[in-house]
Amino acid sequence: MGRVRAALHRLDWRDRLFVARATVAIAAAATLLPLAPLPLTVRWVVGSPRPHRALPTVERMVWLADRVLALDRGPLRPNCVLRCLVLKRYLPSTPPLVVRFGVRPGVRPVDGHAWLERSGEPVFESGSTAEYLVTWSWP
Repeated sequence: MGRVRAALHRLDWRDRLFVARATVAIAAAATLLPLAPLPLTVRWVVGSPRPHRALPTVERMVWLADRVLALDRGPLRPNCVLRCLVLKRYLPSTPPLVVRFGVRPGVRPVDGHAWLERSGEPVFESGSTAEYLVTWSWP
């Protein structure tokens, strides 16, 4: 835990505020996912569009969200669904961001993935999403 504390001290106040917000949103999503239907969980976690003040840059938020999930402690687990929900909640939505859920057809056991799209193109993804068949989108 000392490394985490040291890393937090190196962040500026905007980064720390975003990490705190993202951690709460991720914990809420991780708690709700096994208990509530996916559409309801997404609506609750993402919320309605509203301006967020004092946020880092978009690239910095993506990087920080990935670092929070990489902690791999408690509800903070590397997970594409949690990543999408927290990014959808805080990233600017102009043009609109869409959360996509998909599976790779013909693959057993089922291989699923969640990602964000803007104007029909995946954003903040390191790999291709072309092999996934979209099963649900929000909104």
